Amino acid sequence: MITVNQAYEKLREFCITELRGKISTGGWICIRGERICNECSRHKRSTLYMLVKEGSPVILNCFRAQCGMTKRVQMNDFMELGFRDVEAITLMLDENNYENTTTYSTLTHNIIIRDTMMSSEQISYFYKRTKMYPDQDDVRFYRIVPNIKEVMRESKILDSRQDINKMMENIDFYGKRLITFANSEYNTFICRGSIPQNRCKLMFKTDEDKTNDNFSGYTLSRGKDFSTLVVTEGSFDLINVFTKFAIIDNTFYVATLGFSHTLKLIQRYYRKNIENMERLILFVDSDVKTEAGYTYNKGMINKLLSNINRLIGEDAFKEIYLVYNKASKDFGDMSEPINPVKICIKGEDEKED
Repeated sequence: MITVNQAYEKLREFCITELRGKISTGGWICIRGERICNECSRHKRSTLYMLVKEGSPVILNCFRAQCGMTKRVQMNDFMELGFRDVEAITLMLDENNYENTTTYSTLTHNIIIRDTMMSSEQISYFYKRTKMYPDQDDVRFYRIVPNIKEVMRESKILDSRQDINKMMENIDFYGKRLITFANSEYNTFICRGSIPQNRCKLMFKTDEDKTNDNFSGYTLSRGKDFSTLVVTEGSFDLINVFTKFAIIDNTFYVATLGFSHTLKLIQRYYRKNIENMERLILFVDSDVKTEAGYTYNKGMINKLLSNINRLIGEDAFKEIYLVYNKASKDFGDMSEPINPVKICIKGEDEKED
């Protein structure tokens, strides 16, 4: 049996020896954060700090502007970091009467998320669209927000934004039947709900940005030093492409959340990864139905490709591929038939597969 103080000391020693921690002031320890923070893995200098101080909850705080993560460390976080002394963890959690609360700082709000448990309706809807049953790791990885109504109220978004207030009728109606995804900065929320004959699609930003200059889409990533950029339109498209149709190492994935954002987001993420980026894969919606099946809008896509060459550069990507679903309208619903057709736009084999 160990004491609470000994539990904190064990964690402190772990941070220093296993996470290459450096003691700072006030109980804070600067640690390497690759195990828990996606942003940290992309930078040589760590900005992730952990508060390990007797009498205080254990807190993670990333000071990098692109991340802004601030959260109380929970059981699964300790495990993900590699600290698996259950006795010590339980003592620290019990000592501080933890609530399951995470806070993300945006330009105008502290986004407070307490409820991380998906309802049965949300789980069923997620399974219908992805053929995956989500667990708590999935909630975190895909940045699922089960109770967006609570988040909006507790984060005081409703106090400042009349345009968002107008959405509350739909949000009140759907409740926890509405599944919401957050972007990596937690300043954009994409809501999807499905009740028979009453579908719902909403998107709102907590930070007012009329020019959309800071719009980042919905993103996932695999590895680092990204050499491939995969682009879809919807959030469920992206999840299915990430897990089933384009499992590629060192790849950055972005859902543009509307075709009008596509060019700007390709520019954004190409420039962020210009040293390594070589391949672009566009998973496009099949908006045109023919006797032979579904196909994409060739006029829109040709214009996009022309703009990529003009604004980003003809030599920016060594390879460009286009993939569409010949059997139904997109890749975002696994309950619908999916027959991917891949076309090489630029590369060694410029022909339709």
